[in-house]
Amino acid sequence: MTITHAATTCVDAPIRTAEAERRLGRSLPAQLTALLMKTDGMVGEYGTGVVWSLDRILEQNLLFRGPDTFPGLYMPFDPLPS
Repeated sequence: MTITHAATTCVDAPIRTAEAERRLGRSLPAQLTALLMKTDGMVGEYGTGVVWSLDRILEQNLLFRGPDTFPGLYMPFDPLPS
């Protein structure tokens, strides 16, 4: 695979990561945080997001954690036998 674009390190990455964690209400995994300190995303040769940018990670997580997303797509686990 060829990486065609790797965003460079942002000087404000620690601030942006802390803000993302605040908005998500949880910490990002340490390895992901370390990666985001080095690059804010990588795009493969066909435009595939090999590593999503912090903005995309936050956007997708907020979307899927929203109250209207999963309840309409999936059955809750509560009625399943244990």
